[in-house]
Amino acid sequence: MVLRSTSKRISYSAKFKLNVISYAKEHGNRAAEKQFGPTPAVCMIRQWRKQEEQLLKMPKQKKALRGKPAKWLDLEQRLNTWITEQRQSGLCVSTKLIQCQARMFASRMKIVGFTGKAKWCFNFMKREGLAMRAQKMPPVYEEKIQQFHSYVIQLRKKYPKKVKLETWMRCLSILMCLSIELLI
Repeated sequence: MVLRSTSKRISYSAKFKLNVISYAKEHGNRAAEKQFGPTPAVCMIRQWRKQEEQLLKMPKQKKALRGKPAKWLDLEQRLNTWITEQRQSGLCVSTKLIQCQARMFASRMKIVGFTGKAKWCFNFMKREGLAMRAQKMPPVYEEKIQQFHSYVIQLRKKYPKKVKLETWMRCLSILMCLSIELLI
């Protein structure tokens, strides 16, 4: 049976990490672990010592060097620019649209292994400081959606048994991904 600690994970500022590093340089990693408490384990101190130069360059109160860096930096910069342009032109950008556009950019940039799943999208948005709330919808979006619905209803009446509802939903998702005249 493994006993787990009930304490929460702790994040450390750059100033704290630098204090631990300087103490560890003089007295060793294990002594630093004992001095600063049980939470900064030896493996953490070892990792911080490798990151010392980066820690010296950043603000002392910042919770420093947490999380993974972006794997496809060029793709993310290009996507961030695209999102900013879309929002400035008054278009609403959803997470599905971001994922579609990211996959499109990745294929154009010949990036192998990029899937652009929802988790990647949310992590990207967190890294870039983007949010979904407080986006203004275009002024004619309701009219465009009603036009699309009436178009789908007409086609379903014209071809009642030939095309399933799932096919129409796929068409809708493709149109939204490509953002072709649906909300423009």
